Amino acid sequence: MIRRGLKARSRQCADSTHVLASIRGITRLECVGESVRAALNVLAVVAPDWVIDHSREGWLERCSARIEERHQPKNESHRLQLAGTYGEDGLHMFNAVFAPSSPTWLSKVPAVDMPCLIWIQEYYLHENVLCWSKAEEIPPASALI
Repeated sequence: MIRRGLKARSRQCADSTHVLASIRGITRLECVGESVRAALNVLAVVAPDWVIDHSREGWLERCSARIEERHQPKNESHRLQLAGTYGEDGLHMFNAVFAPSSPTWLSKVPAVDMPCLIWIQEYYLHENVLCWSKAEEIPPASALI
């Protein structure tokens, strides 16, 4: 991505606003995706039958490999779509973990805590619809998880 803009034997500047914004957007996307993947993998070890009973279509494909090892979408609309998918995955997991019918000890699994904090940071509910926070709506970088 950055390499295309580089020229031989000239001074390079890789801190342009659009490059940094793109990297930050991908980093946020990887953070939410990886947090759900990691939590589901831990839950699959401690409660495999529960995960099978509460799994969501596509979880296996999305959670089989680390998020940063996959090709991330370059197009902003595709990134937003993927953020929505990760958001729905997390919301489904949280609703299942904290459901009255689930064992109470599941909500105390440490791997579930971090995605909860990340969701508070990255998503919000608007009229019962999960929304990805815009860059200006999230905390400053020094306060991000």
